[in-house]
Amino acid sequence: MKRRLAVSVCGLLVGLGVVRVWAGDIYATQQPADEGVKQIVLGELRKYSDDPTAVHNAEISGVVTLDAANHIRAVCVRFDTKGRDGAEAKGVLVSVKMQNSYTVGFMENAAGCRNAALNFAPFPEADTLPPK
Repeated sequence: MKRRLAVSVCGLLVGLGVVRVWAGDIYATQQPADEGVKQIVLGELRKYSDDPTAVHNAEISGVVTLDAANHIRAVCVRFDTKGRDGAEAKGVLVSVKMQNSYTVGFMENAAGCRNAALNFAPFPEADTLPPK
């Protein structure tokens, strides 16, 4: 119980809920993103982006389990887009935290998304988001 609480508190602080002590355990749980996870992420990207059609070169990470007992998982997405001023923004990183099939957290530039142990794969579905 104490460990779960500690991981949850750290999750608020660093995005994926990763602290150095448990990072290896968390990244070892990686599984490829399934269709359900991808649909959740696509919905969040549509909400996040000022112009969803500007998202391109997207990649999605493996899904990590933060709290198995409570079905809390997280995934990262890396992509290029255009900012409000029209300037190109490369390598935007976002983290989506999910419980069951609901989003419970969304963070830009989450530190856990920069960990080299995280495996990214092409995410072409994000390159074809419809406009708002």
